[in-house]
Parts: sequence; structure tokens; C-alpha cells
Amino acid sequence: MRIPTIAVLTGPQPVDGDGLLRADLAALGATVVDADGPAAAARAVASASTAGRVALVDRRLVAHRHALRLAIDDPRWAATHATGVLTVSGPARELLATRLRTLPDLTAHRVEGISPAAKLTAPRPLVPDALAEQLAEQLPIHEVALPAGLVATLVDAPLSARKDAYDRVARTDGEAIRLRRAVKTDDGLFTTVFVSSYSRFLARWCAQRGLSPNLITTLSLLVAVVGAIAAATGTRGGYVAAAVALYVSFVLDCTDGQLARYALNFSRVGSWLDATCDRVKEYAVYAGLAFGSARHGDDVWLLAALAMALQTVRHHVDFAFHEAKRSETAQHEAKRSETAQHEAKRSETAQHEAKRSETAQHEAKRSETAQHEAKRSETAQHEAKRSETAQHEAKRSETAQHEAKRSETAQHEAKRATLADDQSAGSLPDSPSKSLSYWARKVVILPIGERWALIALLTALSKPRTTFTVLLIWGLIAAAYTTAGRVRRSLAGPDVPRGPAATDALYAMSDILARPLAEARRLGSKLGWLVPPVYHAFEYAIAIALAAEIHGAMPVAFAYLGAVMYHHYDIVYRIRASVPVPRWLTIAGALGFEGRVVILVLASFIPAHPAHHGLTYAFVALAAYLWALFLTESVRFWLRPTTALLPADAG
Repeated sequence: MRIPTIAVLTGPQPVDGDGLLRADLAALGATVVDADGPAAAARAVASASTAGRVALVDRRLVAHRHALRLAIDDPRWAATHATGVLTVSGPARELLATRLRTLPDLTAHRVEGISPAAKLTAPRPLVPDALAEQLAEQLPIHEVALPAGLVATLVDAPLSARKDAYDRVARTDGEAIRLRRAVKTDDGLFTTVFVSSYSRFLARWCAQRGLSPNLITTLSLLVAVVGAIAAATGTRGGYVAAAVALYVSFVLDCTDGQLARYALNFSRVGSWLDATCDRVKEYAVYAGLAFGSARHGDDVWLLAALAMALQTVRHHVDFAFHEAKRSETAQHEAKRSETAQHEAKRSETAQHEAKRSETAQHEAKRSETAQHEAKRSETAQHEAKRSETAQHEAKRSETAQHEAKRSETAQHEAKRATLADDQSAGSLPDSPSKSLSYWARKVVILPIGERWALIALLTALSKPRTTFTVLLIWGLIAAAYTTAGRVRRSLAGPDVPRGPAATDALYAMSDILARPLAEARRLGSKLGWLVPPVYHAFEYAIAIALAAEIHGAMPVAFAYLGAVMYHHYDIVYRIRASVPVPRWLTIAGALGFEGRVVILVLASFIPAHPAHHGLTYAFVALAAYLWALFLTESVRFWLRPTTALLPADAG
């Protein structure tokens, strides 16, 4: 459902009016109102519904309609700023209204005419760009990066400049830019060549018919489940059908994200659903292949569990590394800001001291000059005349330089405008030019597109054992390659202590019950980001090793591991949405990582039942309990209206 938006037009009136801007805003579904001063703007902001958005728009803005869409329609941030547009919602809307109420407003006492009183009481122009700078002191504001070729500029006069901006807007192929922006720029080779080359048009088709990204995500999940069921038949036809279903499911998986970016239709449920379903689909296919193979006497449940564990640990290495780097980047930026402020203060102090010294020298010179003033009067007059002549010459030189600079700037702007026109009128590349080595590295690390293509191809042409064997070998090579590179970068980086926010995030990601001082030191070290995935790998390895010793225990161990891994992914998604992980969930989840390992080890000593080993019953009980607990809490949490959206790359 679209969020209602109020567009408040403010700022100076351009020479030809704001009719075209009003029409474009109305075409985007916004309610357009005028605000003559801060008080009127504050009333307009406060009049928006609790779930609505307010966009302050500069009347001088000349922009392509898609640029306006990116500025006012993206729901992922509470406050966004683009050229001439400040958009707020939720708490940010209240802050803006409060800020506007504090600004001086004399419109109630306005005097018409050209008298000094009329000038004094004239409404102060509200400029959204300036308000964005002021509001940034109180809350984070997302700066909208417009794609190349998309016009958005502030022009009030002369009329020829406005017309030139209109012409540039008319020559821009906004639909081509919109389709290009719908596709991720960092996708793998298989996704870029064999899926996104046409799936973006499918996304546009879905947007034109009002289909939601959540519906496409659900269809992708259903198709993958059908593929897993087909693979569970264990027949060649079933394997081929599973391969086709995997490809179709992946195409739909790409389409849902492209549809969300194309239509700016993002939601908290959709962000969680998309991130979670990717894991569920892949591991459901693993289970289907293992079932199908077991039906024909080839038990590959061990390989399926190892493949699932390897991929999960790889994901958590990625998550933990980027969480640690994000904290380091934030600390580095804060330190740079503090250093810049310190340098500015030192510079100000130095300038003040220099000014004082200059004043003292000037006073001494004046005293000396006063003593010899009578004798040097004629010389002083002559020097003054020479100085005046020199100043006149310097002013002429400065004027010439200024004119040359203006000419150079005009040529530069003309060149940029021509380049933008060429880009918008001509072909728009789907992605930046990338080298063969870039694509080779992408293939080596086995991203989701290459991984699903590999599973589909091997499932159709070979047996599940071959599929899992190749997947494990390639996955181990990819894990070694990526992890080694990150370890090298971490060790070579500056020795900056990790902040408490990053340490807390890594601790929550570890899913452990105890938190001794030694644990904080480990998480705060350069390689502390490796601690959570190492804990996970140890827990998965213990469960797989114990189940491998018991006949028939591996399928239920697979279900148990699925519940634990679901919980670990859910922790990561909460952290990435900047939401604290509740401590009670770790305790209720069988006392965290340590408790689950102890329970399994103790269960392995239970005497065997005539039909099943005691460990098998422990796996069944834990799987049922943990799935019920983690799934119920996850759904309850992510369906809350106050839950934040996940980042776009969370899946």
C-alpha cells in the first residue's frame, strides 16, 4: 500500500512559475500545498497522518519525474535529501515541525508594498537544502544519489536557463534509467548474463499490473518447494523438473528485488521474507535431493548436512566481517570529524593570534609614523597615490581572472550537460564495464546465482552425491579464498580498538550464554569477527559428528540444524536492522550454543532403544521445540509495525 505524501512547495518563486513541478508531484500521487513561511510549513508538516510522509520542495526545482520519485517515494529512510527536496516521516516529521516552529515568521504582520516595513516583514524563503543541513545535526539524513543523466537542478532565472533545464529533462530517457537502477550492480556473472538481462522487464510488467514484491517472493518459495518435492522422488524426471524449478525460482527471486527497486515498493515484511526465503529454498532443495537419493539406496544426508553447514558458516563469516568493518568505518569517520574540528579550532586560534600580532605591529608603526609625519607627509601622499594605482591594477587583474574562471565554468557545465544528454538520449549501459579478472573472482567465490546454477545443472545431469560433492569442494575453495583475504586485510589494518556497539553485535551473533571478560577481549581483537562463525561451525560439527554415528539419525539432525541456523540468520537480520537481540531468546533456545552442545553430548550416552538411539529422540525433541520457538518469535517480531527494514543486501 502506497504511503500518503504531502508535497509542501516553498522557497522563491521562479520566473515562469511552478506549474510543471506541481503537475509532476501530483502525477506521483502527492498532495501539493503551498507554504508562505515557517509557520505555514509547520502546519502542513503537522497535518500529515502518522503513517504519512512530508516533502518540502523548492519551487525553483527543475527535475525529471523519476528524480522526484526517488526523492519522495522511497520508504526505507525516515529522512532523505536530494537537490531541492527534503522528505521526512515518523519521528523525523515531528523534529522538522518543531524546527520550523522555532524559525522567525513575520507573515502575520506583513506589510504590502515597497516600503522598508514591507521588506522587513516579507516572508523568509524556506530553502529545503538549508533545512536539511540544520536537521542533520539532530538525526541521520539519507542523501539520495541520483543516477547519471537524471536531471535535478535549482534554477529561478533567467527564463532561458529554465527552458534549457526543461529541454534536458525532455531528452532524458527516464524509463531506461529506471530499469537500469532496478538491477544490482554487484551481481554475479550468471545472474547478470542469464537472468537480469530479461528479469527487469518482467519486474516492470509486474509493476504495471500492481503485483507486489512479496507476492513474487512467495511464488519463488512455492516453486522451489515444488522442485524439492520433485527431487525427493529420486527419478531422473524428478531431478530434471527440480532443476527447471530451481532456475524459475531464482528468476523470480531476482525479479522480486528488481520490482521493489523499480516501483520503490519496500516493506519490513518484504525485506525479512526475501532474506529468509533464500535460505529456506536452498536448504529445502538439499533435503529433497537427500530424500530422493536415500529412496534408491544412496544415503547422502551427511553430505547434505555438511553442505548446509558450510554455506551457513560462509554467510556468517561475511556478516561478522562486514559488521566489524562497519564499526571501524564509523569510528574512523568520528575520529576524522573530531580531528577536523580540532584543526579548525587551532586554525581559528592561530588566526586570532596573528591578527593580534598584526594589530600590535600596526600600532607601533602608527606611533613611529606620527613622529616623522611632518617630514614624510609629501612622501606618504606620493606612496598613497602609487598604492591606489596598484590596487586599481590588481582589481582589474582580479576581474579578468574572474571572467576567465566564469568562462571556464560555463564551458565545463556545457560539457557536462552535453554528456548527460548523450547518456540519456543514447544507450544506457546495464552495468559499469568490468574486467575478466573481476568476473573470474565473482565465479570463484560461488555467489547465489552460480551456486543455484551449479545445483540445477548437476541435479539434471548427475546424481545427488555428485551434486553435493562438487558443491562442497567448490564451497571450501571459495571459503578459503574469501576468508584468507579478509584475514589479511584485518591484520594489515590499523590497530583501532573495536567499539562497544560492534563488540555487542558480535557477541549477540555468537549466540552464547556466558560472557566472561576473556570473551570481550577476543571479540575486540583484530580477528574478533571470526569468533561467531567459529562457534557456529563447532556447534554444527558436533551435531553432524554425533548423528553420523547413529543409524537413521542424520535426517532428524538435519531438521535440528535447520532450526538452529534459522535462529542464527534471524539474529544477523535483527543486528543489520539495528535492533537489539533479546537475551531471553538465547536462554530459551536451550541455553544458547553451550547448552545445546551439552544436551546433545549427554543424549549420546543414553542407552539405545530397541528401535532408535536416545540421541535420535533428543534431535527430534530439540528440532520440534526450537522450530516452534524461533519461528514463532521471528514471525511475531518482523510483523510488528515498528520493525525497521533490512538493508537492501541483507539477503
